[in-house]
Amino acid sequence: MDYQQIFAKIGSAEDLDGYGHWPSGRYTFEAEVVHALVAAHSSGMPLLVRGEVGTGKSTLALAAAKLFDTELLVSVIHPNSEAEELFWQYDYTQRLACANRPDGEPLGHERFLRPGPFWYALDPKSAQKQAGTYHHNQPFQAPINCARAAQNGVTYLIDEIDKADTTMLANGLLEVLANGRFHCPFTDAPIVQQTPPPLVIFTTNDMRELSPAFMRRCVVLELELDHDVREYLRKIGRAHYPESVIPDEVLSELAGLVHTDRQAQSGAYRSGPAEYLALLKAWQELGASRDQLPELARYFLKGA
Repeated sequence: MDYQQIFAKIGSAEDLDGYGHWPSGRYTFEAEVVHALVAAHSSGMPLLVRGEVGTGKSTLALAAAKLFDTELLVSVIHPNSEAEELFWQYDYTQRLACANRPDGEPLGHERFLRPGPFWYALDPKSAQKQAGTYHHNQPFQAPINCARAAQNGVTYLIDEIDKADTTMLANGLLEVLANGRFHCPFTDAPIVQQTPPPLVIFTTNDMRELSPAFMRRCVVLELELDHDVREYLRKIGRAHYPESVIPDEVLSELAGLVHTDRQAQSGAYRSGPAEYLALLKAWQELGASRDQLPELARYFLKGA
């Protein structure tokens, strides 16, 4: 990896393709983000990204995949998420149904075992092979280009890790992060990393304290809005919209609305880049009705 080429991206803006519910857009590579990504990538440690909602934590992972030219995997954590879902899934229900059929259908474990994201991140070729034997009713499509992943590696976003149960962090993730392997009870051998080390990116909204053991395994980046929030927002706005679409005075006016709203707020959820970009999109779409935007703005802003 030529990290000098990566450092050369500092300050540049790149187009990002949409992924899942994340829309396409423009991303500016700030120095602290590039430095944190290089620190994690070069050391093989995961990156934990902290910050308030709307600071671009999840989008950072999409940008990282483009920066390092890797495949991208995403898991969004929920309170009932279990660690094994990140490694493998076993269809117990389908196996029971097959066992009760009179035709004596084979019941080998491989027919009911589906590779999870970490399997694809560590050994995409064996994950693709296993997926080919998985019992399913529709043609199976791998979540990534496995051949490309084997050569270039994977960026794996585990979003909102603070929603996970503490046992998930303690029992499930620390081993694979430390050793580059995990054990699946339905395979003869452990799944061992066969690719360049995956870049694992966790995000947290700090809704729950993470364990010291987990924190020690991570490079930590805290994303904060600049002290000059209005200028920071204007830069984001200009990265998304050229001046021919939204002029400077509109960027400044709407940035001022968000800044004023933030000053009236406290707590975890404050207006920020997400609300600002929503206002810009509304301004663009309203056309001749733009004089109604001040009335509409209060529905976007958290303190209005």
